[in-house]
Amino acid sequence: MTVRPSTVAAMLLVAMALAGSGWAGGDLALLEDVTVSGPVDGDVVAVAGNVTLEPGARVDGDVVAVLGRVDRRAGAEVRGRVVTVSSLAGLGLRSPGPCPLRTGIALKLLVTGGWLLAVNLVLVLFPGMARRAAGRPDLLSVESALLGVVAVLTVFTALVAVLGLGPLAPAGVVLLVVLTLVLKVLGLAALTAHLGTRLLPGLAGWPIPIRASLVLTVLLILRLVPVGGGGLWTAVSVLAIGAGVVTAAAWRGALAPLPSAPGTGSHR
Repeated sequence: MTVRPSTVAAMLLVAMALAGSGWAGGDLALLEDVTVSGPVDGDVVAVAGNVTLEPGARVDGDVVAVLGRVDRRAGAEVRGRVVTVSSLAGLGLRSPGPCPLRTGIALKLLVTGGWLLAVNLVLVLFPGMARRAAGRPDLLSVESALLGVVAVLTVFTALVAVLGLGPLAPAGVVLLVVLTLVLKVLGLAALTAHLGTRLLPGLAGWPIPIRASLVLTVLLILRLVPVGGGGLWTAVSVLAIGAGVVTAAAWRGALAPLPSAPGTGSHR
């Protein structure tokens, strides 16, 4: 069964609209900063922007900054939660102090190893999916990239809606984070399997996981580059989430091993 990314994107747009309908109100900004200096009856949410709470601010709901930060001045009152989504990987409550250099390097190496391990597990456990992804050029299409954008916006919109669930909000947030991570890992596995076949034709006899790991290692190294590395990884993450949605939608038969094809190598 062939699933077009545009079809899945339309379904996600509907889901995003339904999730957004549960928002209780307040201030919502997209691609811009929010400054609160008075009372707000509801939540304050900034997507790809920062939230500044002045000394006279009083927010009855939650304060959420997606791909941004929350600057809470002395005297600002928030009756709900203050949440920042610092990356596409999940939630991040920013530390009030600087991170030691040794700790920062250790965390980056840990994250790098985690991505490599997770992607390789997917490729090894689901060889049918890996071989199909190796021959799917649509994973690098504009449609797939747009699907990734829609999927990310859907998750962010659902996050805003989930924060209004009261005691169930933490469980809902964890569920959304896990779902995003699963889609990203699945998409990275599919993308790197395809790129490994497309960019490394001289290694056609090598197993797909090894070629995919080489591609992913290069991407993870570029992610650490101070200038532009973070933006590149964000773009890769959005594309991976889109590829993950497409791959999950066409999952039927992914567990079935396929015969080796020229240029795709063996994978056992």
